[in-house]
Amino acid sequence: MEVIFEWSAALFRGLFGADWLGTHFGIVKTLHVYSVMLWTSSAIGGFYYVVVAARERYSNKGDEELRRRYEWARWHFNKVVILEHVALIIMLPTGLMLATTLGWNQEIGWLAQKVAIVTFVFIPMEIIDIALSHWIVPRAMLGRSDQPAHYRRVMTFHTRFLRVTSYIILVTFPWVVYLVVAKPDWV
Repeated sequence: MEVIFEWSAALFRGLFGADWLGTHFGIVKTLHVYSVMLWTSSAIGGFYYVVVAARERYSNKGDEELRRRYEWARWHFNKVVILEHVALIIMLPTGLMLATTLGWNQEIGWLAQKVAIVTFVFIPMEIIDIALSHWIVPRAMLGRSDQPAHYRRVMTFHTRFLRVTSYIILVTFPWVVYLVVAKPDWV
């Protein structure tokens, strides 16, 4: 982890100059906080509609209109997560900038925990989510009439992935918020 921050500190100093991060800390922090809010809210809001549409569809399996609505909700959910992934692209470098400005090291326990959660939980989860949402699921949806078995497998996997990651976010995100707000020295 130290290597990542040494590299990022050198990169940001090279790109922006030695004083830029300190001078523009407020702007960088504002961008970071807004991108975190967009990252969490876009997918959670969209996923709610997918859950409702799925519940209605599976409680009335023969209803073609509910199946169509479910398909519509899934298709548009994959469009909404574009916002989530744009926010991620802003969130990660601004987070590195903030950590660099704070002079990150392993002795800042709350920051080390936050970075570990982002690095080992959020980033791998988002890599899978990006692949599913932007390539695998849309292709399966477009080919659902030609390859219905493949379509069902992909959609089942995606639904399970969303369920599991929802619980992971439910636990880890509030903990990250606590770490950032409280900055506990006991961590």
